[in-house]
Amino acid sequence: MGEIHDRMPVFLESEVWDEYLSLEKVDDAAKADMVQLLTVESDRVAGTITSYDVDRKVNNTRTADPTDPTLIEPLE
Repeated sequence: MGEIHDRMPVFLESEVWDEYLSLEKVDDAAKADMVQLLTVESDRVAGTITSYDVDRKVNNTRTADPTDPTLIEPLE
């Protein structure tokens, strides 16, 4: 897999969703705790993610049928 960039989605297990999505304002200590949580969770989940090449037709949203299951089949 390529390098992870700063706009990548956050990968979290469901047990931490509520904490991540909390609307409460946080102080600097809570911000540091959240960064630590995200780092630990992302590292843990990243090890379970796999990737594979798919057909280039997924790049054309004008003509690709989003219900076509072949869009996500691995290329051989």
